Amino acid sequence: MAARLQVTGSVGGNLLRCARESSVTIRSACGGLGLCGKCVVRVLRGAELLSPPTEAEREWLGERLESGFRLACQAFLLRAGDLEVEIPPVSRGTGELSLLPALGIRVKVEPPVQRVLVSREGKTFTRVLRGGSPLAEEEGVGEVLGIALDLGTTNLVGYLLDLETGEILSAAAVPNPQPGEDVMTRLTLSLQGEDLRAPLLSGIGALIRRLCGGRERWVYEVTAVGNSVMHHFFFNLPLDSLARPPFSPHTLLPLERPAAGLGLDLPGWVYSPPLVGGFVGSDCVADLLASRLWQRSEPWLLVDIGTNTEVVLSDGKRMFACSCASGPAFEGGRLTCGMRAGEGAIWGVRLDDSLNPSLQVAGTPLGLCGSGAVDLLAELVKRKAVSADGRMVGEGGRFREGRHGREFVVHGEVVFTQSDVRELQLAKAAVAAGIEVLMDLAGVELGGLSCLAVAGAFGASLNTESATSIGMLPPTARVIKLGHGAGLGAQLMLLSARERETARELARKIEHVSLAGREDFKKRFVEAMRLGPLA
Repeated sequence: MAARLQVTGSVGGNLLRCARESSVTIRSACGGLGLCGKCVVRVLRGAELLSPPTEAEREWLGERLESGFRLACQAFLLRAGDLEVEIPPVSRGTGELSLLPALGIRVKVEPPVQRVLVSREGKTFTRVLRGGSPLAEEEGVGEVLGIALDLGTTNLVGYLLDLETGEILSAAAVPNPQPGEDVMTRLTLSLQGEDLRAPLLSGIGALIRRLCGGRERWVYEVTAVGNSVMHHFFFNLPLDSLARPPFSPHTLLPLERPAAGLGLDLPGWVYSPPLVGGFVGSDCVADLLASRLWQRSEPWLLVDIGTNTEVVLSDGKRMFACSCASGPAFEGGRLTCGMRAGEGAIWGVRLDDSLNPSLQVAGTPLGLCGSGAVDLLAELVKRKAVSADGRMVGEGGRFREGRHGREFVVHGEVVFTQSDVRELQLAKAAVAAGIEVLMDLAGVELGGLSCLAVAGAFGASLNTESATSIGMLPPTARVIKLGHGAGLGAQLMLLSARERETARELARKIEHVSLAGREDFKKRFVEAMRLGPLA
């Protein structure tokens, strides 16, 4: 059944805003930009009070404009009067948001923060409540926004969401400005007296400004996830226990703090879910929450590959997790012509029988990002130009002796060297050995996985066939590209108290496995240096 709305909103606002002011939800997937065509309404009375149809409306609605149909985000109230609008069922919001349709992830929007409009002395005020307690109040109709943060070792990523509709209003990423290319280096620098929290807060502040564009005063809730080291830097927790065996976090508990108390220029609160143990942090919990793998009864594997790779494996009943110090090679670090993914980064490579490359790259090739380097290594091994023990054995053509020793010319000045092969061997061996230790503990055999979920920015562009062929990942029939799983999980927890409770339960059930000092890990690591499928 269609709903009817007597519009009494503020002059100058659009019908989408007027509906929200009346606590009526209208679908809008594009943030009110006229790009999705989902906020269709029908004006029953008072059409003359609205702005003329826009080009976007003519494109989406066509002849239906003559029957009174409008896009709520494009129709603005020009003057007060008697206006009645019908909202068809297809345009009604259900209170549920589909964040990742490909995986069937839906979340009921129930954030800890609510907006209440109150009238006092002829004026409208916005009162914001958190857990039923007053958080803020301002004259007029303000927004209620939230930010989901993923505090990565290499990049800081954020999403700005409308906490009433669940819509993603903006997304952005900035490089993590902390010195040191991995978490152990940063721990060492910090314990030597260098302030690494200040640059982190500077980076987060820049990210928030980019996300909000001047709307910071309405950000009342933040969820932040990251590995244990980034988590401790952000919450200003003691780092000593993370820097020495058995590498234990100061606390595993979920945390809530006022944003201002953490150094953020925001009026709201910051929430972080529990850590798992060691360097396996809340980003891993967020990945797992978003993946929905924990609902499966068959063995599965989740891998978030980066400088600090996190692995979760289940035999269908128990869950085991570990972190692998894979280093920066997967993000272009320590490679001769390595670079982060972006403009000019070669992210995919194929070689013909003459070893001539076909490149996947945005713009002019400037270097190799991690996924491109893995692709190239897999192709060279496949063509027997790199041996199983990692030696460059190809002759002539694109092979030559360069400044860094033996190298393969990819494009122009972009080369792939013998030392690059070694860096990738070390990185992939760390990941593979960690996975195999967990598989041994869980009693899961190679070929026994029902699915493999790959998370993270590197995982999104990684060719899993290439990764499997060099023995970085185990073979499996089904691969799920989760994308930015940690960011997605942070969004789920931003929008729903139920998702936060689920995350707490998941963290409690995961059995952390420390790889430090394990003889089986050392043995598996040496074996995994071989370039070829796991056996």
